[in-house]
Amino acid sequence: MYRFLLFCLFLSSGGSAQDFHRYYDFGGAESLSDLIVLSPERLVAVGNSRDSSGTDHAILLTLNGQGEVIGSITPDYNLRTRGMTLARQTDSTFWVGCWRTPFEIVDDWVVYLVNANTSEATGFGWGVETVDEQIRTMAPYPDGGVVVAGNTGIINEAIISRLDAQGNEVFRRAFSIPGNQFSIFTDVEIGPNGNIFAAGDFHLTGGPTGKNGYFVAEFTPAGSLIRSQRYDFPEGEDGADEAGVALELLPQGFLAIVGSRRVEGGRVGVTIIIDQNLEVAGAFQRINSQYSTARDLLAIGQDRLLIVGSGLDNESVDFGLVTDFDVAGTGTPLNVAFGTRNANNYFNGLAARPGGGFYFYGRGNLCPGEDGSDALLISVGPGLNDPVANCYSLTDNVAGREIFPTSTAAGIAFDRQDERFDPPVFRPVPVTATQDQTCPRIASFPAAIPDPACYETPILLLDSAVLVSPPGSVSRILVSIGGANAGAMDFLEVDDLPAGIVANGNRSRNLTLMLEEPGGSSELLLATLSRIRFGIEGDEVAGGERIIGVNVAGKCERGDFFSFNFSLAPYLPAPFGLPADTTLCPETALVLEGPDIAGLTYRWSNGDTTRTTLADEPGEYTLRVTTGCREDSATVRVTAAADAPQLTAAIVQESVCLGDSLVFQPGSEPGVRYAWADGTPDTPDRVFRTGGTYELLRANACSDASTTVEVSFRDCCRLYLPNAFSPNGDGINDVFRAFPDTDECNLVSDFSLQVFDRWGGEVYVGQDITEGWDGTVNGKMAGNGHYVYGISYFNGLMQITRSGGVVLLR
Repeated sequence: MYRFLLFCLFLSSGGSAQDFHRYYDFGGAESLSDLIVLSPERLVAVGNSRDSSGTDHAILLTLNGQGEVIGSITPDYNLRTRGMTLARQTDSTFWVGCWRTPFEIVDDWVVYLVNANTSEATGFGWGVETVDEQIRTMAPYPDGGVVVAGNTGIINEAIISRLDAQGNEVFRRAFSIPGNQFSIFTDVEIGPNGNIFAAGDFHLTGGPTGKNGYFVAEFTPAGSLIRSQRYDFPEGEDGADEAGVALELLPQGFLAIVGSRRVEGGRVGVTIIIDQNLEVAGAFQRINSQYSTARDLLAIGQDRLLIVGSGLDNESVDFGLVTDFDVAGTGTPLNVAFGTRNANNYFNGLAARPGGGFYFYGRGNLCPGEDGSDALLISVGPGLNDPVANCYSLTDNVAGREIFPTSTAAGIAFDRQDERFDPPVFRPVPVTATQDQTCPRIASFPAAIPDPACYETPILLLDSAVLVSPPGSVSRILVSIGGANAGAMDFLEVDDLPAGIVANGNRSRNLTLMLEEPGGSSELLLATLSRIRFGIEGDEVAGGERIIGVNVAGKCERGDFFSFNFSLAPYLPAPFGLPADTTLCPETALVLEGPDIAGLTYRWSNGDTTRTTLADEPGEYTLRVTTGCREDSATVRVTAAADAPQLTAAIVQESVCLGDSLVFQPGSEPGVRYAWADGTPDTPDRVFRTGGTYELLRANACSDASTTVEVSFRDCCRLYLPNAFSPNGDGINDVFRAFPDTDECNLVSDFSLQVFDRWGGEVYVGQDITEGWDGTVNGKMAGNGHYVYGISYFNGLMQITRSGGVVLLR
């Protein structure tokens, strides 16, 4: 037995439990592993701090009811120590379980019994030089002793030991599942009859993840194994995770174990309810998160469990969460009743808070992006509401899916013998920083803005704002313009910034006010908030609702978000205009439309109050529009159509000789307007020189129609050549030539006539259409017989070639 200066740790300091979020920094990366309540004013927590070299050091914190540090110590040991677990003995004494690493990866068990009143600590150490022993958990035994459990890391056995109130060992037993790669005790509970229940997880040698599972073993007070069951998941499903399992005795005599289970792409939390025979009564897993763990649980009343663990958000940031679990009847997960979405918060466990409420402990960061992590302790009331400290609370429905693990007898127990040694003493270690997470909150009072507001100059938005959260908790304020009617030219502005205040996004739709230096005046920042104005660039005001959102933030925390809205009267052009005076046709009606501007009110002279009205008789129609700021009116005159016959469609087909043109003159109709569809001048007369289909659009006051003109060109030149001639001088058919239709062939040019004998010899060639072959060749009469001819000519549009035969007869 030895003494160390703990009296400063355990002196009474008043104060009852309250809500808080607190981060404890020892200069490294910290995490709390366990926490116990000695009294309403005294908490003890154990955990670890990893220094810059990567070495872990166990830390022991004592706190008052407000979470304030009374003292902190660490084992005086240069090599690695791990603070793992605590067990309460009395109001002033408690057990501490650690392990130390004397060399390489070999660990030894270390148990301390600490007396808070006398400042005495007794240490007990066990270990085999070549075997890796690690403490995982403790549970106080009714005689004032403690049950310690864990595992070996070399021969892979679970270990359980019971010590009496003076630290004497009652038994030490090892436990193993045949064929396992490892078995680990991770939690213990003491039954009403003094029997000891120990839970853990295992992995079979060489097995896939489906061979992982959980197990529970029941021991007598003397350490004899009564029974054990292992819980495997169905073939083809992923198995339990080596992250460990927590155990809780339920009021009905049942047991509950929680852990995590690997699934595709992540892991999910698992809950298994076990009856008095260690058989599965129900099992569920969370399925609303791809990555979640279950680390600890606490029975509340007769039918509820609180299960703590962590999840992973879309940005791969851990968040602590607490699931409210209904044990009665079905064992259905109810809700994520409380959670923290701060930077990498991770819950390792929970404890009941005296007077109602709960403590959650683990690790986290007050600010995103900070190196390492700090020891985290959160205190909340019985309703799991955290209105003061936690800006990131969340409430979700939790989907649960029933799973069906099998239960089989498993495991053997046998004695262990380990050498005992004196562990290192404690020495004080300072807490380098303690930070509280506070939720920045303000109360703001919007200015009295008319509804709708008639915009002429920028509008002041807030009369005043008051700090609700602690002084200095607000360092940034984000103000934005939203709403479906917000215009692209809207802006926020603040002028004459006081010293110490910076404005980003001035004269934009998103304005951020912030303190220039850390520790500046939150009150000065709020005073600047009350000078922000809403403005619009240009003259055209987009009418309608504007929503002003205000988000308050501290050093790291984003707190209150609130909004208020107001409406602007729309811009109204002067004059706003209506359709031109128009004509009303028989048995018809006209639709008259006013300006399409959001926020206007309309009233027509005929009583209509919509943007459009129906004009079904001649007269004057007046529209009066109101923006809420100004009023204007306009009038349109509707007259009856005098004589506007119904126009009908027509088709005109015209054929023109090649080389000629078509003059189209259909005549005009009274009151009809004309336009050609291809954009020629709006007169019905037109000259066509090419073929095609043309559309003449016709419209009067009451109807419209079209005339389709189809123009085609044809070859009008007909040339006749006889099939015989008789050059005998009688003046009849003495010459072979082409005989044209002289009225329609005046455009023929480039004429050529050739005549050939039966052997292909040319007997005649000529270029004059009025001349031909007289039946002679070189001045001599050609013989009777059959001859071949060919002609070629241009008909005004294209070159034509023809051929044929002729008979010479004398």
